Amino acid sequence: MKYKVIDPSTNSEIEIEFNSDSLKNIENAFQPKIENKQIANWIDNLSTNGEVKALIYKLKEFAIKLSDRVINVGYKIIEIIIKFAKLYPNTAIGVIIGAILSLIVSTIPLLGILLLPIVKPLFLALGIALGYWQDFKEKKIKTELSNEMVDKINETVTYLFSPLKEVKQQ
Repeated sequence: MKYKVIDPSTNSEIEIEFNSDSLKNIENAFQPKIENKQIANWIDNLSTNGEVKALIYKLKEFAIKLSDRVINVGYKIIEIIIKFAKLYPNTAIGVIIGAILSLIVSTIPLLGILLLPIVKPLFLALGIALGYWQDFKEKKIKTELSNEMVDKINETVTYLFSPLKEVKQQ
């Protein structure tokens, strides 16, 4: 079956073709698992300024219309971020610290522009690695558990994006 979709980057309408089962799978994959009130509380309790909170609320409202159905993509992104931050709090902090250090380097006149492409990935990777190591030590995650987690993540990502294999752009 053919569906009309509006491309958000060009704002033009395109037709894609996939069966109704794929549409149901996409809908099921993007069904919220956390209540709207919980997400609103999480955003309100963030220790950041109002502009950042407004941007997060705007992201939460981002949706894609497939045929006559609305898929809440932004809501799902916020949901994943919340779950990740709860599972790996030190890793999340490491990412934030890496991003802040990158921002500081970018403000150095002349050198910042030259150093940023090199230093940003290093700071982010270092923040992720050190944060994950702390999470690993605190939770005493065993290799078997870690492998099981990787399998679950792989399975989830495969399930989420499997309906898109059948999408054909006209």
